[in-house]
Amino acid sequence: GDAAEDARQVSDSLAEDKSGGEVEEAQLEEQLSSLSENVVLKERLIEELMRSQREWGEAKAQYQARTEQLQSELEETQKQLDSVKAKLDESVGVKEQVKQAAEEEKRRLEKQVQEQLKTLKSKQQEFERLKENKTSEHRRVKDLELEVVQMKNHQAELDRKLQLERKRETQQIQ
Repeated sequence: GDAAEDARQVSDSLAEDKSGGEVEEAQLEEQLSSLSENVVLKERLIEELMRSQREWGEAKAQYQARTEQLQSELEETQKQLDSVKAKLDESVGVKEQVKQAAEEEKRRLEKQVQEQLKTLKSKQQEFERLKENKTSEHRRVKDLELEVVQMKNHQAELDRKLQLERKRETQQIQ
């Protein structure tokens, strides 16, 4: 990428003109400065993404706890519904009024079960979306860390060339 292109330009310029030492030195210093700025920016971005990863860990734990709570509430409501259904089945000969109350309770609980299922499913989908975003963010961090390593290697290479150029200039002056 940019690092390879910068290195190619530096070596091209060194090969082309051995006498333009000051120009080459200025170019190397400029490239080194630019590279240093880019390294700092990418390191800041990595820090920001890592902080975001830590926050994700906290949010993930909260989502999981809430999902477990919803699951537990759903199971409890389902038990209540099963109990009402069993009473209804037993109450074949019971008064119509008692049976009607049990039917209403059954409908209420069935509706509650459906709402809880819907809420649980929604929370799980939201959690999955967040998880996918964090996975891609994690890959981005790894890519940026690799770029920073490459940029620092390029920085060292430019530094070495700059030192050689200065040494050559000093020898030419003498």
